[in-house]
Amino acid sequence: MAEAQTIAPRRGFESLRRHPDEMPRPPRNAYPGGFFHAGTRGNSRCRVFLDATDYTVFLMMLDRSERKYNWRIYAWCLMTTHYHLVVSIPDGGLSPGMCELNGSFARWSNLRHEREDHLFGKRFGSIEILTHEHLREACRYVVLNPVRAGMCDDPAEWRWSSYRASAGFEEAPPYLAHARARSRTSLAEDATKAAPHVYKVLFENERARVLEVSMPTTTSRPSRSQSLSAARRWSRRMRASRRRSLAAKSTHGRSVLSTLVSLDDPFRELAYLA
Repeated sequence: MAEAQTIAPRRGFESLRRHPDEMPRPPRNAYPGGFFHAGTRGNSRCRVFLDATDYTVFLMMLDRSERKYNWRIYAWCLMTTHYHLVVSIPDGGLSPGMCELNGSFARWSNLRHEREDHLFGKRFGSIEILTHEHLREACRYVVLNPVRAGMCDDPAEWRWSSYRASAGFEEAPPYLAHARARSRTSLAEDATKAAPHVYKVLFENERARVLEVSMPTTTSRPSRSQSLSAARRWSRRMRASRRRSLAAKSTHGRSVLSTLVSLDDPFRELAYLA
């Protein structure tokens, strides 16, 4: 009797299938009734909003997503290369809502500016908010982004955030849950007790701290010798860093990457948005 022949398995797409239990990325825990700090950054840190029309159209699309998916938006801020949202989702729908928002705006923006390829980079980032303190800090972090970036000294000077409406400088848009935002961020029992000036006081100390950290310690202009010394020190650090990188490549066969995240940033998981 002829010996049974062993047939080798075919090597193709079948062999490249993932195991059913494997996931390329961890699933989101966007359950109905949850609170989340979400945001998206431009592809390769490119500018997402080029002029006032871009900002305005994005807010119109945000209003549509808020009504369609029954979101509650407590704070938002549109920067130049990314944006932030603090939302609650009574009926769920965080992922489909963000997908529709980003996709609709990307298609409109590419058509208007005659661009191709992706406008946004990675999928949107989100952090679950579990406590009142975390919600208050998230709202404070979002509206103070322009101050941290050096675009203004007061969050009221930045037009494209929820601070002006929540603080009473202008009428709140329909998609902003400004009464809920005031009550939850100020920990008041009733929304009517959380007046706009209380909302502003909550952010004043943090704004002062941000300005103190971001502003230089001296207001005098550095001399030419000081500038040259700083340039030489920077050049030496860059050469040393290059040598260490080359040594790591030759030793380990790969480059060593370092991620520098501020210890004061409570949202280091969203650091790539900054």
